[in-house]
Amino acid sequence: MALLEFDNRRGWRARVWLDELPTTALLSNDTVREIHVFECGSAVASRKSVAVEVFQPFGASFHYGLLGGEYRPIQRRALEVIIPTDTPSTARLYADSLAGSLDTVTIGGLPEYATGICTGLQRLSLIAKPCGALSLTCMAYGEVGSAPIIFGSLARALILVLCSPGHPSSLDEAMALLAAQN
Repeated sequence: MALLEFDNRRGWRARVWLDELPTTALLSNDTVREIHVFECGSAVASRKSVAVEVFQPFGASFHYGLLGGEYRPIQRRALEVIIPTDTPSTARLYADSLAGSLDTVTIGGLPEYATGICTGLQRLSLIAKPCGALSLTCMAYGEVGSAPIIFGSLARALILVLCSPGHPSSLDEAMALLAAQN
């Protein structure tokens, strides 16, 4: 179990949880979820749970998102991803977010972020996808800094960290996961 934290002088920040999840960002049982099935490849998950949180300022704007989940092997030759599509109307704020006071960060998901997650996973190469079930159990989005494309990038990074025997050792490596297509 490890929490890795990275930052740089430009204000970019990332957290990666390995074999644990940020308990303060866990979704409630009332969260509406959908199961999406993807073709799987030869990747093998080396962890049971992973979460990735990023904050990237760009001039006067920024990107923010947190996504994490729990993996389990299944008999079926597929990658089943259980994606939060909507959260209860009672907002739960994520006070420990990397965005700090720059954004109002809410625990949960929205339908447009579910679409972004699916798009991101479709862009991941087949060989990078393990066979099994991934339940996305923690998620947080910013009122200002989040967008579907961010959650697509987070979903790809989540799968890559899940299947990597190592872990990112620098902010550059953590951010490179967001851009990865393999």
